Amino acid sequence: MALQTEVTVKIGELKLVTFYGFSLIQDTNNHHELTISCREDEIYLQDIGLKGNYQNLIGENILVTMRGIDRMFSTHTGYFKGVVTQIKTCSSEEKDGKRIEFKAYSPTILMDNGPESASYLKKDLVDIVHDTTRLYDQQLLQITNKPLKLPVYPYVVQYNESDYDFVKRICARQGEWFYYNGTQLIIGQENAGEEIELHYGYNLSEFDFAMNLQPTRFKYHGNDLSEGQPYQSHSRDYENRVNGMASELMKSSGQVYSKETMVQRNHLVSEGMGKVDMDDLAQLDLHKKAANMVFLHGKSENPAIRPGVIVKILDDDARLHGHYKVITSTHQCTDTGDYNNTFKAVPASVQIPPYAVPDSYPKCESQPAEVKDNNDPRGLGRVQVQMAWQKENAQTTDWIPLAAANAGNNKGFHFIPEIGEMVIVDFISGNAELPYVTGTLFHNGAKSGYHSPTNHLKAIQSRRGNKVVMNDQDGSMLVEDAYGAKWFMDGNGNIEVNAPNRLRLNATDIELNAYNNLEMNVSNNIVMNVMSKFFVFTPYLKQMVSGVMSLFGGKTLINSKEEIKIESPELYAAGKKKLFLHSEETATINSKGIAEVKGEQGNKHSNVADKYDVAPAEEIALAIVVFRTQQNGYNGEFGFDWLRAKDNGLTQETDYETIIESGYKDGTTDLTKTEAYNRLKTEYTQIPINRKPLPAGATPPSPAPSNEYFVPYLTIFPKDYVDGLTLPSGAVKPSYEAELRVLVEIEEEIDKLAFDYDDKVFTIDKPELSDKTKTSGLVNSADTTVKITCNKDITSDTEIEIYAYPKDSTAKSEAEQLLERKLAGKIRVLRNDATVRKELKFVLVDVDTDADGQSFKSGTHSSTEVNNIYNILHQALIIPTLVEKDDSGSPLKLDLTSEADFQVGGAHVDNNGKLKFVDMTTGSLNKAMFRAIKNLFMNASDNTTYKEGGYFPLFFLGIDPNYSGVAGAVEDINVKNAIMLPARSDTTLAHEGVHGIGLYHTHRDKTPIPESDIKYIYDKYTTDNIISYARPRKTTWNWQWVIMRRGL
Repeated sequence: MALQTEVTVKIGELKLVTFYGFSLIQDTNNHHELTISCREDEIYLQDIGLKGNYQNLIGENILVTMRGIDRMFSTHTGYFKGVVTQIKTCSSEEKDGKRIEFKAYSPTILMDNGPESASYLKKDLVDIVHDTTRLYDQQLLQITNKPLKLPVYPYVVQYNESDYDFVKRICARQGEWFYYNGTQLIIGQENAGEEIELHYGYNLSEFDFAMNLQPTRFKYHGNDLSEGQPYQSHSRDYENRVNGMASELMKSSGQVYSKETMVQRNHLVSEGMGKVDMDDLAQLDLHKKAANMVFLHGKSENPAIRPGVIVKILDDDARLHGHYKVITSTHQCTDTGDYNNTFKAVPASVQIPPYAVPDSYPKCESQPAEVKDNNDPRGLGRVQVQMAWQKENAQTTDWIPLAAANAGNNKGFHFIPEIGEMVIVDFISGNAELPYVTGTLFHNGAKSGYHSPTNHLKAIQSRRGNKVVMNDQDGSMLVEDAYGAKWFMDGNGNIEVNAPNRLRLNATDIELNAYNNLEMNVSNNIVMNVMSKFFVFTPYLKQMVSGVMSLFGGKTLINSKEEIKIESPELYAAGKKKLFLHSEETATINSKGIAEVKGEQGNKHSNVADKYDVAPAEEIALAIVVFRTQQNGYNGEFGFDWLRAKDNGLTQETDYETIIESGYKDGTTDLTKTEAYNRLKTEYTQIPINRKPLPAGATPPSPAPSNEYFVPYLTIFPKDYVDGLTLPSGAVKPSYEAELRVLVEIEEEIDKLAFDYDDKVFTIDKPELSDKTKTSGLVNSADTTVKITCNKDITSDTEIEIYAYPKDSTAKSEAEQLLERKLAGKIRVLRNDATVRKELKFVLVDVDTDADGQSFKSGTHSSTEVNNIYNILHQALIIPTLVEKDDSGSPLKLDLTSEADFQVGGAHVDNNGKLKFVDMTTGSLNKAMFRAIKNLFMNASDNTTYKEGGYFPLFFLGIDPNYSGVAGAVEDINVKNAIMLPARSDTTLAHEGVHGIGLYHTHRDKTPIPESDIKYIYDKYTTDNIISYARPRKTTWNWQWVIMRRGL
């Protein structure tokens, strides 16, 4: 059945009343195409001056109006406005006379004007569309520019694309509708219009549904260059946002295509937008697949069917088959007025068009560019450049990175090109929106100045004239500054340093090593001020002084192991009070002339020698000093990571060699127990222990003592920093002190065990230990503990060492003591200045629930829980901010008592009044509940500070979960959103808190171990690490500190 229609066509001033027929193809995301033909004399009959001048109609506007004659079938009118682009004259014996055929396109064809290039900085889709289309006939295009989303793009590029293709691609990328509806160009949302009702057997002659199952489980990976880290997102996290018929197909898809596959999308990550881009990609790709799962095809007699219109489908019994949005339509009308159309539609609930292409981007080849700015506001060494196609409109790129030979935190190859210099720009995966500089170019306007016919000169020179010149002809190398100070290496092993003025060396320590001679020539004076000690170690020392030599000291010792000779024509030795000459054996006064002994008050001779204390014989002994946390009294106030060992039974913790189970290897297999322990040992600096050999015939001890010393890690804060902190009431200040238990093993009697450390940075309450006598293996120190205080910032990792001084060595010179002392132990104290201290903000919320109107429960938390999370984060040098009260001083609350989803039978409470904490079918967490609670709190008008400030919310609920025994959880590892439940302990809050910043359990959860951040696992309930299930749990490890601080 075809509808009799009244079709009018107007081309400019020409009105076509009769025609052979027409075809109108309308497609979203494409130009509409109209073909219509009429008799030649139809034009002649109209006296408008067109006879024989059909070309005058090319470019004219065309308006087609389609109305149903039989109002019983259609009360709607269809319109098409376009532009005539082709006219063809046709002659056929089957037709009476000549025929004129017109072809017209929608006004969008005006935007298909050929390749164009442009770029946009920090603009949203509305601005981009406006700037791209502003020079076109707005009256003709009638643009409705209402995108559903308005993200601001850091940098968007149109490259060798027509304006139409560019806008179409950007809309497809953002998942926005883009179509011409016959009279308007729609971008995003079309203004609401009348819904068209189609009845099968009435004004709908055919219809069918097509359902298509597609895989939807994907994990997307991308790398953010400016943040220097990868991001990932899972499509499954957005499945609950798909509605309508597609949501049921989505469930089936998850069962059929159950494997989650990984999709790498490096070319889609904008700088600084890594997580946002990956999340958007996952969500858009999922909705695109949902949009392609269900299609409706139909044949209708309603002329108003067009892209974007909503149709209501009823069968012949008036049963509703849903609402659909038309995406394509084809209209056909014969010369007799018989009309019908065919169309394709998607469910009206579809959120993005099926032709969305979230990973579309403009392809671009490498090309030269000019540097326009190099003052990177973020200090990342980036530049802004201008390529040739950007000059006309004075456009530039965003800040783009340089491919350096090496780059890292406070290190790397820092050579930023100057403004105006020519560089080569390439693009990640060919994406024109992800440019980076690969190098700079010399050219006629910028020559290097170091050309040589044999290419023997290599140089680095700054704009001021500071330079490094390497000469491969003579092997020399010159470092010279702009003032003329030089460091010249001549290529023959000689170095010459010249300073026009002063040469100054400043360092904590300076070491000069001359493997042959050291010569100093000074025209005037040499002045050396040594504030502490002056040592000279040499096998031969000769001083020649042409004038006067004077030696002066407080207490002076001249000591030799062999002989000392003092020779002079005249020698005077004077002791103002006493002159004492001593020999253990023979003392001789010899003179070839006269020997005189004069005593003004007399001379005495005796055969009894006076006593004289000589330096004792050298003795070497070994001692071992190890440091541990206190067995009682330590609650995690500072960070101390040490390799648990047997310790001769003196330590309660089980040694790690016994309890370690495995570790991450490659994600396919795990480390063996032995491999894991061997790798664990490499986390610590290892020092070999050289023990005295056992006496002949002695029985070796069992078990054999260790021959390796593992240096522990200590983290404490600077005292001056802590004293200057202003914290809210109830906050726990970080610790600047660490009191450690000391164990010693002494193989033979020694003089002392003394610490060696920087006393400007540290204070130690016992600089020397009182342990001196030989021990039987490892024992508790007589001093029990030592307390270390950090007084000020540590700007690099440093060490506190303890040395064993052999028996009688303290009677020797300082120099000899330094030579004879032996290292007995050490602690590595990690850097703690402002560059490494991190901050993390929490908001603690007590939640009220009433699942059935009779079970009101309110969550609470204790100060002990709060103290524990402070301590754990302080171990990683993280300063937490915990907000527990609102501005009025009342505890922060979230009221869920009136939320339907948290009532019995709601989305998050089962019929027994239990919180749906776990999906009892899959055993997985109900992440939707986590997000629902977080959104309800964060989206409240009073809580914008926490939402905008990136606070980590910790929710405390009093309602019991549907899975007994569970104490709390985070939404996911490295996701800052946690819920605490009634069954928790005092350490659950800290346990879940560090889950939220990246830590995994210390025991096995999966086989094989899937993540490299799960470096080692131990038997369950065996370590005292906060992320274990043991009690008590209060410690963390150095490698965990790295993970905890990584994303802050």
